[in-house]
Amino acid sequence: MDELIEVTVVLQPRGGAERLRRRVDSLRNAPAQQRAHLSYAELEAQHGVDPAHLELLRAHAAAHGLSVGEVNAVGASVKLRGSRRGLASAFGVELQQRQAASGDQYWDHDGEAVLPEPLRDHVVAVLGLRTTPIARTQFVVAGPAAEGQGNTALQVAAAYG
Repeated sequence: MDELIEVTVVLQPRGGAERLRRRVDSLRNAPAQQRAHLSYAELEAQHGVDPAHLELLRAHAAAHGLSVGEVNAVGASVKLRGSRRGLASAFGVELQQRQAASGDQYWDHDGEAVLPEPLRDHVVAVLGLRTTPIARTQFVVAGPAAEGQGNTALQVAAAYG
């Protein structure tokens, strides 16, 4: 049985990233009372994913046996889920399961992901084809002896002056 893997595809915002960056900069530089804020619907209409690009991605996913999960039109991200073989075929990579020195299993591949021409110019990133462990959570759980030995908010504030 081929394990199911989920990746996130980030698409270009409508009008391109530079247009969105200019919009954000203009809002940042304007006095608060002069800023014209967009509603969620306006943001989606002006800077969200172009529906035609989303359909290209849906068709590409279906052609490789991948299912489309959550679509964030404003955030320009789409979750795709499928088998290792389906993802490898869809993105032109050979996914390999590897093991880190810590013993953790992760997915990796050599080379860059490749997309077909009509989709290539509209995809910013494909996240999740590599799940190489980067950092580990490191914390210590305090035992019963540590209960009640913390600082109050006022003590913390006083320490910062």
